[in-house]
Amino acid sequence: LLRPHGRLLLQQMSRGAAGHNSAPGGGAFMESYVAPDMYMRPLGETLNFLEAAGLEVVDVHSLREHYVWTVRPWLDTLQDNRAEAVRLVGEEQFRVWLLYLAGAALAFEENRMGVHQMLMVRPDADGRSGLPRGRTSTLGTDPETDHVSVANPVGANGVARPALTR
Repeated sequence: LLRPHGRLLLQQMSRGAAGHNSAPGGGAFMESYVAPDMYMRPLGETLNFLEAAGLEVVDVHSLREHYVWTVRPWLDTLQDNRAEAVRLVGEEQFRVWLLYLAGAALAFEENRMGVHQMLMVRPDADGRSGLPRGRTSTLGTDPETDHVSVANPVGANGVARPALTR
């Protein structure tokens, strides 16, 4: 689906490979109550699929430790707004998300669950990626002329989606 020199930035929640932190961060609880359609695979498995599709892996970045500090405020906010949350989704769903966020913070902290961003590119027929040589501009942007703007102010989930413009 990507044309030559096309880029794909993929973010996934992941778990360790077999034998090394391989227990899923959420297991049956997560699969039953939080995200029944989600399968947390090891990072290497995802990278194998992407490479098999002809994409070159340009960069992989772990956000696991950042997510410890991201999820904790979400948990605090949910607890601080308990009455409103229960009114909107009910006591049972409120407790599911309370347990999920508390467990996720711990799973990220203990390295039982990870979050990775992977940048891939489709090389052209000569094997060139079309990316600049410097790591500081892996996305191919020029900080002097490029900026981030909101192209589609609100996505389907109600969250603003930034888009790179030139």
